[in-house]
Amino acid sequence: MMARSNIAHALETVDVLRERWLDRASDLFAKLGLWDAELDDWRDAVERIVTGFDPVTGLFEEFAGFHALELIDLREYASREEPIDLIIGAERTKRTRVVRQADIVALITLLPDKFPEAIAEKNFRYYEPICAHGSSLSAGAHALVAARTGQADLALHYLRETASRDLDLDPNSAGGVRIADFDSLWGRWSSVLRASIWEAARLPSIRSFRRTGRTRRFAFAGKVDPLRYASPMEASRQPFSKALLWTYALLA
Repeated sequence: MMARSNIAHALETVDVLRERWLDRASDLFAKLGLWDAELDDWRDAVERIVTGFDPVTGLFEEFAGFHALELIDLREYASREEPIDLIIGAERTKRTRVVRQADIVALITLLPDKFPEAIAEKNFRYYEPICAHGSSLSAGAHALVAARTGQADLALHYLRETASRDLDLDPNSAGGVRIADFDSLWGRWSSVLRASIWEAARLPSIRSFRRTGRTRRFAFAGKVDPLRYASPMEASRQPFSKALLWTYALLA
């Protein structure tokens, strides 16, 4: 899906260049050796790329044959502190219907216009229970899609997990912060908090927050107002450190 989308956007860019700056576009394409025959091949590729979508079930398949793999209940391993493949073994993991991180779910966040509400919800309900969350990129994507599909409690669960990842004791935290988590927390969540989650969850105002780590103490004070920012762009200009503390205070 991402390859298909990237190629399609590239072809749209070609059309825009030709429409607005024909002479410059012609010179550029000549230098690149990009001719109409190749563009036609790319247009054909967009139509022929297999996406794994089944119109009968409404599901996107992780990869060919994925739906036929063994289904295991990840709730039996809820207390694990190691990746699932280290617990059940690499070979069995390959034979099971388990995903390490948000793949299809992340796709829903990246290409929302390609996933109508019913399709987004169906794929989320299918993949969420079988995701092992072996990557820090996973929880933020699950929080966003849970919010979009109206599952406020689940969205808040994953948002808390994302917000706390760089504040909780973690042997990996000394190496720096997880920048993709910040994107989920601040760049995108500002609009979600303004809309469905804040109202649905009826969260109280948070006036102070203090969290103690190994040797550092984080403090955040002041009334939290999730509706303060007029747009995600305005919210995204806030410092990352403030974003992390603000969001964890909001959800703690």
